[in-house]
Amino acid sequence: MPLDPVDFDNAILGLIVTTLLREALNYAAQNLRVFPCAPRKKTPLLPRQPWQQYATTDLAQINQWYTRSPQANVAVTMGPHPTVPPENWILDLDADSDEAVDLVVNTLFQGINLHTPQFKGQRGRHFLFRWTDALPNNTHANWKIHSADGTRGLIDVKAGNGKGSYCIFPPSIHPDGPTYTWLPGRSLDDGPPMSIPPEVIERIRQHIGLPSATTNQGKPATSTVRKARPPRYWQDLLQGVSEGGRNNAAISLAGKWMSEIDITNPRALEERHREFLHWNERNVPPLAPMVVEATWHNALALETRSRQQRSNQTAQAQLESWRAIRVNADPPKWKLFGPLWEGFVELSLDQWLNAAHVEKQALRQKGVSFDYGFGSLWGGNRKERRGLRQKLADAAATEEPSFEECRDRVVAHLIWSQHLDHALSAEEPHSAGRPCRLADGSLWFKTEYLLTNGGSLKDYPERNEINAVLRECGVSDRTRRFGARWVKFRVLSAAGVRALEALARKGAIEE
Repeated sequence: MPLDPVDFDNAILGLIVTTLLREALNYAAQNLRVFPCAPRKKTPLLPRQPWQQYATTDLAQINQWYTRSPQANVAVTMGPHPTVPPENWILDLDADSDEAVDLVVNTLFQGINLHTPQFKGQRGRHFLFRWTDALPNNTHANWKIHSADGTRGLIDVKAGNGKGSYCIFPPSIHPDGPTYTWLPGRSLDDGPPMSIPPEVIERIRQHIGLPSATTNQGKPATSTVRKARPPRYWQDLLQGVSEGGRNNAAISLAGKWMSEIDITNPRALEERHREFLHWNERNVPPLAPMVVEATWHNALALETRSRQQRSNQTAQAQLESWRAIRVNADPPKWKLFGPLWEGFVELSLDQWLNAAHVEKQALRQKGVSFDYGFGSLWGGNRKERRGLRQKLADAAATEEPSFEECRDRVVAHLIWSQHLDHALSAEEPHSAGRPCRLADGSLWFKTEYLLTNGGSLKDYPERNEINAVLRECGVSDRTRRFGARWVKFRVLSAAGVRALEALARKGAIEE
């Protein structure tokens, strides 16, 4: 009998309530300081006390809170705290829309693999990273990265020092209804937060209007970092510029907008180009159309060259952190070593040749998922025809198959030479399971017969070894009636017989 809608809602709510406590305890066990917020809200549940004072990793205290308020949302503090090991200090980039997510992925990180915990709320995405003192860490370190026109806050940079910032974590329920959920393969259980690369820190500081984090003795992490401008500067500039400052303003604005969009997307370029022309109309007087177009195309050329240089540097770094080994099995296999997992991902030849299959095996074997663009990285594109796969293949070491990988050939040789090569030609299978070859070229037999008539060979295969080889050759099960009883046989088709014979010939060499 189906559940009444009210009962169904209550059942779902009960499941969420149980999960809220479990996940709150799980976060605390990972040295994240937890406290409860009001159900379906972002406000602390104990308003008479500052949340900074009662956020804790104490499992007993958390259990007590959720016994009293089982539907409470789960909040986690950001930034350092003396009771927590430094490797567990975290910060959050809270991207509130698809536009903000694109800003994080393509403008701030510019194609760097974001192998870091990520979750969704009502919209957008949260990215968790290891805390860094290169970003502001005063009591209320909760900064915003604004939209290009300076009117909207797209990203909250929550880097508080344990006193000023916290984040609502899955599986809490958003005030507007949706449940916070981890992205597949991107929960805290799948791997710890990554460190923010130095060049990304510089871009974040630039966007929130702070000077470079480096000193005069050192250079910024990337030569593409421009001098930081406060949001107010861009707001004023967008209103139009008077004669005497128009050229510099046009160069600055074109460069900034180029750095924020996908310059390979014609539609995105066209939209920003129109905005650039509209901005020029607000100047007093407007720049000549020829000057505006030249400024725009120069900015595009500079950004294209800059991104290509970064792409080359990233590709080289990626190549150095990947390697592959070709296993001379039959058919060949590959062992893929990467920066996102321990050990290797084993790939068949077909899987090695297909980026989607590589992604699937990495997720299945190591619980790792790749970010957008892996297909082009792996297989190459119009600009870089030799992708990562070809470069790894060129530099790959070779390895002979292990004993276990050769064993199937030896097993095939033994059962073929001892039994199947001498199968009787018959119109019907033998009721005792003795190997018989029928008119259609198929072989009918019983595994039990192969085992009990193996002779005195010391290295004769066991049942599981025989079955593994037979499965490799496409064996099937069929039944035949003999009088009043039915007998089950193993059957190799003519193609399966040829496959087993070919494997047996290789086994004769191995033996």
